[in-house]
Amino acid sequence: KVNYINSIKLKSSTLNTLINKENLNIKEYQALILDTQGSELLVLKGASEILVNMNYIVTEAADFDSYEGCCKVDDLSQFLQKYGFKEISRKKFAYHEKAGSYYDVIYGKK
Repeated sequence: KVNYINSIKLKSSTLNTLINKENLNIKEYQALILDTQGSELLVLKGASEILVNMNYIVTEAADFDSYEGCCKVDDLSQFLQKYGFKEISRKKFAYHEKAGSYYDVIYGKK
């Protein structure tokens, strides 16, 4: 059961925008590690410019709808395939018999 106490409004930007704003040299990094509570696919879609420079993507994902509108492992795999990534490791770290499983997933360039 989930109960909402209140909500707050936040301003956000894409990962591409943040990288450019902070003047980071993305070529110095080989991996992108994400844990954004079900919004990983949205983050990756906003990181299209840097995905070509990454060799690995490490993320958490479920095989069920753990949050309203969240992505699942298969959604991430399908999206990342377009950028030359394939799943190289999937480790289950949580399971609920009425819902499904959570995984740590590693994607690497083909």
